[in-house]
Amino acid sequence: MIKKKARTLTPEEYISILTALPAQHRLMVETAINTGPRWGELIALKPRHLDLIERTLTVEETVVEVSIKNSPTGARMLTKPYPKDNEPRTMAVPADLVDQLADWITSRRLDPDRSAVLDPRAHPDLTEHLPHPRRATGHQGLRSRLRRPRPRPPSSSASSLMPHDDR
Repeated sequence: MIKKKARTLTPEEYISILTALPAQHRLMVETAINTGPRWGELIALKPRHLDLIERTLTVEETVVEVSIKNSPTGARMLTKPYPKDNEPRTMAVPADLVDQLADWITSRRLDPDRSAVLDPRAHPDLTEHLPHPRRATGHQGLRSRLRRPRPRPPSSSASSLMPHDDR
């Protein structure tokens, strides 16, 4: 099987994508672009995963969607202790992004052990749209509940990019 060659965003594509996003989502997308987590890893990130001194972010958990009948808790979305490859991984984060994340966490008084994405204090403007844990339908369902079209990349060259393609 031929593996698809990964590519990195150009600075122009990076800026275009960030400026096309609503302000409340830019920091999450910037974190995704800079660190390359999978969707479940990104939404499972907690403030305690950010090391302000070392300027690193550690992926230790992932959120997965399961059918209610197979769920031990009855919830559709569960947090697993390890990401896909069964080992936590740590990546460097640019100093300016660490500062932005630290300010965002502090200004919202986020709990170090709650998901920085799913905590209602993190996105007060989205609280009414966040799914009930027992009826969650993943990121696809959240987008349809918001009734907003999927953001399209500004150029056709970025149209096939996935957040974790440049790992």
